[in-house]
Amino acid sequence: MTFLALSIPPSYSQIVVSQDQGLAPMQARDTMPTGDAWVSPGKGAAPVAPAELRGKILRRGDLVIAGLGAFGVLAIAADTIEAADADSIDKALGIGFDFSGIPPSVLFMLGYSARLGRLAAFMLSAPLYVPAEVPPGHCLHPGPCEDLPSYDAIHDLWTPAAHGEGAEAFHELVAANVRTAWRERRLREPAAFGGDLQTLTLTADGIVEREAAGFWDVAGLQ
Repeated sequence: MTFLALSIPPSYSQIVVSQDQGLAPMQARDTMPTGDAWVSPGKGAAPVAPAELRGKILRRGDLVIAGLGAFGVLAIAADTIEAADADSIDKALGIGFDFSGIPPSVLFMLGYSARLGRLAAFMLSAPLYVPAEVPPGHCLHPGPCEDLPSYDAIHDLWTPAAHGEGAEAFHELVAANVRTAWRERRLREPAAFGGDLQTLTLTADGIVEREAAGFWDVAGLQ
């Protein structure tokens, strides 16, 4: 499991996407997780140290890609996009991706669409991987744990961040909530969060990249 946060305001004035860098050492599962993400403290999966830290938000020109599930979905997408010389979301949407052989995953493609005249985000998910535009709002994986004290602040910032106010800070707050719940063994599914929290903010003027260094410190998990 990986952490991903994606926020799009109704105005499409910006898109903010954040991910951790930890790659799980375990074999990828055959199905996407379903059901509630959280259980009682100490009843969930033990925190797993990542086998490797690697950026999971990739960029080529004005095109940004991110993913959930097997890292292979990003690797295959990146190679296919490079081979097609696609550097915009409009070009990328015309590519046929072959994700056969990897566990069910999700690919996000973000960028400025000249065809739509605005920023846009598209999601391609198993089994068909057909592009579907992501509507305005938040996409959070996993979502915040409501039983932690920090959830009140997340609740207060939810709507402003969904309208483009403080979305980066909102992502950090949700990630901190997830990090705490993960350490307290509240997360039902095994996860190997780790490394920096990558954040990219897309606007019509360009892309700004930022990292919260050492955000997912994995020291002392035992």
